[in-house]
Order: sequence, then C-alpha cells, then structure tokens
Amino acid sequence: MKKFALSVAAIATLIIPSVFAQACDWSGMYTGGSLGFASHSATFKDLDDYFDNEGMNADRKLSLAGALHVGWNAQRDSFVSGAELSYNLYNSSSASRDLYYVGNLLSARLRNAFSLKGRWGLTSGQNLVYVAAGPTLGDFKFKVREVNYINNEARTENILGLSAAVGFERQIDEHISFRIQAEDTEFKTSKLFNTHDISDSGAIARFAHTDSLLNVNLALSYKF
Repeated sequence: MKKFALSVAAIATLIIPSVFAQACDWSGMYTGGSLGFASHSATFKDLDDYFDNEGMNADRKLSLAGALHVGWNAQRDSFVSGAELSYNLYNSSSASRDLYYVGNLLSARLRNAFSLKGRWGLTSGQNLVYVAAGPTLGDFKFKVREVNYINNEARTENILGLSAAVGFERQIDEHISFRIQAEDTEFKTSKLFNTHDISDSGAIARFAHTDSLLNVNLALSYKF
C-alpha cells in the first residue's frame, strides 16, 4: 500500500486545476487499451508451521501489463460517474525462498484478470480526475515445486479480489482521451494441500498464498 500511496502522490502532482473556455462532454460509451507495469507480491504461508513463514516470502516482481477496456460515463455538470469492464493480461509470477532444500519452493502466477469498476470523478474543461473501485477475478496458478519429486502439486484457480484506483484523464479531441492510472488489487487467500512430504518429516504440508498487485498504466480511449 505504501507504493500505491506514492503512485497516487505522483499522479496528484499532474493535477493542477485549470479552466478552459469550452467545457468537454465526457458522457457516452468508450473503449480502449492500456500498457504499463505491474508489481506482484505473494505472501506465502505454511499452515502447519514446518517452515519459517517470515523468511519464505520473496520481494515483489515487476512485469509488463496490458489491458483492453470498455466503459460508459454519465455527466452532470462537473461530476462524472460510470462503470468500466477490463480484461488485463499480466503473466506475472512470485516465488518463495527455498524450503528445506535448495530449489524447493512455492510459486503463484497471475496470468490474467477481469475487473469491473465503478468510476467517479470531477471534470474541469478537458481534464478529469477520478477514483474507481470494484471486484477483480484473477486467474492464478499456485504450485509447490520439489527438485527431487516429479509430480509437483499445482492448481489453477480463479481468485476474487478488490481493486481501487485513482487516475487523471485528458481529452485530446471530442473522441480520443489519454489517461494515467494507478491501481491496487488485494486478492483473497487461497490454500493448497501438498500430498507429498516436502520436508522429509513424515508430515503432509498445507500452504496458502495471499496476493497483492500494484499496476500503473497509460491508456488511450475512444468515445463513441
């Protein structure tokens, strides 16, 4: 959340109130695409405390991210509200540090996600400052890797999360707009039961991961 707050502050420096002679119309349907960077972090946990829960978590991983979006805005005076559906491609992974043996680890890969967010903002001329929030459904692959065991446990799953975003958008002409947006998503915890003894202790380990994602992107939209 600290990095998300810094991103919000960076965007805020771009928002200098300005007044234009002609107000812009933001109402209507729009579609577009975005490109940016995603910072993925998975917090892994051994539910049976065989391993050091504090020491197994690695640093955030940075990757490219792209998305397609479609949305609709309604405008009343300077207030704009609407909804936006997006398909996000991440293919971002986060892995734990070694467990018991070198090469034994946990990994969580976020492949893609669908997000539906409400948007609320204030406009001044060609500029729109907005916040957005809503549910996100992520497509994950959670894996327990053991270097000396060929049948590693893995599960593909859809995990629900909650996204919050802040952005600044500017109309280039009556149809095209450009925006910068910072978004933070927190996903629910998911569990995986390992059916093989990863620690050679005679016990079956149970693991969980909780994922967070920070996404900063630039987007172009076309309003019909």
